[in-house]
Amino acid sequence: MSEPLRLLLVEDSPVDAELNERELRKAGLAFVTTRVEEEAALVAALEDFRPDLILADYHLPGFDGLRALAICRERMPATPFIFVTGAMGEELAVESIKAGATDYILKDRLARLGPAA
Repeated sequence: MSEPLRLLLVEDSPVDAELNERELRKAGLAFVTTRVEEEAALVAALEDFRPDLILADYHLPGFDGLRALAICRERMPATPFIFVTGAMGEELAVESIKAGATDYILKDRLARLGPAA
């Protein structure tokens, strides 16, 4: 049996984090998670937890999703990074993909999360 996926959730809402986890379970993925909501905790999780996949909200307290993406790309450039957000217009979505995001999923369309992961 393979190791479970190490999933890092960059999310300030425990409810939204649980919704993401539930959707991934429905897709049949086995995983362990760590949730962070601050920049320093993100950096520590990248070093200590070494995630296989990063799911991030765009709006976070103290920093935004593009900053989170930049930190992740600098420290773990090959790790998939998917925005899961409720607020991302077309321009911001394009900017995030150009900055290195693997994908983005709107929170009202979480059914896309399993196939994207």
